[in-house]
Amino acid sequence: YYFLKEIYRLGRAPHMPPLLMLDLMPSQRDSVLAYNRNRYQAFLDRLKRLSDGKLTADSLKAACVLTNQIRALHRQIQDLRFEGRLSGSQALKVIGAGVFMDLSDYARDLQQLITHLTPRPAISKKGSGVMIISAEPLRFTQLHEMIEDVGGTVMAEDDVWGSRTASHDIAADGSIEDAIFAKYTVHSSGPDSFPASKRDEFLNEMLKRDEIGAIVFYVPPSDRKLGWDLPRLT
Repeated sequence: YYFLKEIYRLGRAPHMPPLLMLDLMPSQRDSVLAYNRNRYQAFLDRLKRLSDGKLTADSLKAACVLTNQIRALHRQIQDLRFEGRLSGSQALKVIGAGVFMDLSDYARDLQQLITHLTPRPAISKKGSGVMIISAEPLRFTQLHEMIEDVGGTVMAEDDVWGSRTASHDIAADGSIEDAIFAKYTVHSSGPDSFPASKRDEFLNEMLKRDEIGAIVFYVPPSDRKLGWDLPRLT
């Protein structure tokens, strides 16, 4: 984003479409919430100007209804993983497709996939699943595939491209702009969760599942921050 912004500033890309970035800091401190609210409002105001009046409360509500529908389908995908009907690497590909598809088409195809997979017999056993806790946002399926190649079943991961993608819905009542802001001040786009107890809460809920019998800590050389959390998490 910043490289493109500088190219545009230097006049080297006169036909570049508008660049927008919503910069929210992952913290619940009052000062940070004030900063986030300011950045969110500026982002929203610019979107409204660029949309020529098409971005309204009704259009935002319609978009939230659709994304809430997809979140519900992602929760069903997670259930299929716990039941052994869908592998971890397959689930990541299914979830990732939503980034590149029209969301209405994605919701339709996702529902068709779930309908196709649901009649399969559940094959999971107590303690047969693996959960991945990563220090970096996951960007590939190879880790899951390596575990699956030796007979493991990755049923969950602490990552928004995975088990945490099925987060809580956006509230439908009240101001839709406020509801969207409330959602994205607590929904992290990476391994960080603030406060740290929110991450612990998610992990503890997952570890209560009878299906999870092992944890894989993935700490690449960069060790973004998990090394600091590891003693507390273990």
